[in-house]
Amino acid sequence: MLNQESTSRIEPCLFGENVPTITSDLAVDLVGKSSNLTAWLNPKTAESLSSIVRMMNCYYSNLIEGHNTKLQDIERALNSDFEDDEKK
Repeated sequence: MLNQESTSRIEPCLFGENVPTITSDLAVDLVGKSSNLTAWLNPKTAESLSSIVRMMNCYYSNLIEGHNTKLQDIERALNSDFEDDEKK
């Protein structure tokens, strides 16, 4: 079974009051299509894909913030494996 994360972790990503209708409609459509995708995937495949997307999201978020992080470091951090490195 997939680990479900709380949407409160990305709460700043919620729409404000003055969002164009087309934007909110596209968001609703995307949620619906992603639900359909989940239904078609084998649970183990979905879990693997979820893990990869989570790591990819961390990588690009770090890149946007100016941190050139290696994927292996992100994977270790997501697994709380800091190898006793005080810098991390």
